[in-house]
Amino acid sequence: MRFITIRIVLLMVIVGFFSTWVRPTILTSSFSYTTCSASNPCDVVHLTKEFGNAIYGGLGVMITGLTTSQTQVMSQRVAVILPYFSFFMLEEFTQEVATNAFIVYSTHYQGIITYLIAAPQCENFQFPYRWGDAAEMCFESAAAQFIISRSSSFSVIHGHGATSAMILNMVHQQAHPRPAMVYTVHDYAIEVLWQLDPNIVPSTMAMRATWKPHMLAMMLCDAITLPSTSILDDIITAGPTNPSRSYPPIFSSNVLWRLRDGGVFAVPNGLSTPNPFSGKTSYSGTKAWAGAELCRIAFFSRLQLYQPSLIFIGHGDVVKGVGVLNHMGHLCMELELTCIIITRSLYLQADTHTTGWLVASDPHIQALVRLHADLIFVPSLREMFGYVALEALLHGSWVITSGVGGLRDFLIPCCSEKYNSYFFDVFSHDTHPPMLRSLLIQARADVQRLKGSYDEYELALNRLVQTALTYRWGNGPVQGYAAVYAHAVQFKNNKCS
Repeated sequence: MRFITIRIVLLMVIVGFFSTWVRPTILTSSFSYTTCSASNPCDVVHLTKEFGNAIYGGLGVMITGLTTSQTQVMSQRVAVILPYFSFFMLEEFTQEVATNAFIVYSTHYQGIITYLIAAPQCENFQFPYRWGDAAEMCFESAAAQFIISRSSSFSVIHGHGATSAMILNMVHQQAHPRPAMVYTVHDYAIEVLWQLDPNIVPSTMAMRATWKPHMLAMMLCDAITLPSTSILDDIITAGPTNPSRSYPPIFSSNVLWRLRDGGVFAVPNGLSTPNPFSGKTSYSGTKAWAGAELCRIAFFSRLQLYQPSLIFIGHGDVVKGVGVLNHMGHLCMELELTCIIITRSLYLQADTHTTGWLVASDPHIQALVRLHADLIFVPSLREMFGYVALEALLHGSWVITSGVGGLRDFLIPCCSEKYNSYFFDVFSHDTHPPMLRSLLIQARADVQRLKGSYDEYELALNRLVQTALTYRWGNGPVQGYAAVYAHAVQFKNNKCS
């Protein structure tokens, strides 16, 4: 079992969807003392498109967990800026501020100040998740102008994703004095390669219109973070003359460039999911109860209940390895495993894509399936961290995975004594089908052997769960980000002095 010593890694130069909407409490001007101000600045404000009740995927879960832990563990004053269109609703908010450049709605989520930014010049900007480059640019401009108008109210601006990179660029150009700026790279493909249509970029940014927002953020921010030590190690080991083929050259080169001034940190994501075994007397008994419930509500047959079970969690994204699902489904039928897809994706619910798989789309059934599962299949083509796999350990499931990117930070392959996973090469189309078959046979045999001994099975499940729990936000990641913020403030002050 691996314990985290926070591996916030400061490396110098190589030497030298949405949840159900719950209307939040609105903060009007009479509650202005709770907002960020020059006399009472927030320690950090996060720039994102997903947060709280407006969550589509892992990014929103991560930012919500980070911000709530920052307020609870570190007692930091935290704010979040996100587009008004992020919320899947058409309800009205009480305005806090309205100008020709931006409209601001203030609210809070679990004590976190939340600014919803709208742009008066964008006619269709209010509709949830209906945007293209023009709407992106409207939000970026409005959010940047809001920050610039209150630059002394924020100590650190923490950007997440390529959209925030454009905002950080505008703030860097126009805010005097400006807050310290931190940028977290959450994806090393789409986020890194994305760029706006040059035709809609303002003429003031024409010189940089062909640059990707990721490049701007990597160059201009006072500190850069990645959620994976393994990825950072890969890039440094490969070096500038032989960049790792696992990552886009533009990503690797930018990381190496910023290493020269010591501005790159690896801070792992934290786990905010509740422990499903909390208060229970037995790991194995809890998993057996979940299976019995699935049988009682007729999701499982009695035969399926007693077979080892394997799950896949995803929305049909190609980079999550959905192309391997059909093959795995056939293997499960051949080897007598019950395999279940946890998804709300209509694509994955189609029979042509889920041969041999049961599909769990109801949230209650999904929770029972996750708790009962013996194995989880994570065949991702890329992973910056691998939150789904970490949650699987928390639920007492071993991981069959490609082991790419950040998955290696906490997964231990089966050749080790305290293994929690089985690795296969997802990119080798000639070898991964037979390799998957042999891994599945081995995993099935391991599960059946462990279940034959109550004590051994309990110890093995406890090891999985405890590994996951070491990644709680308060066990290091939150403290790691606090250190990054301190570095960013000092770095900015040194540059501006």
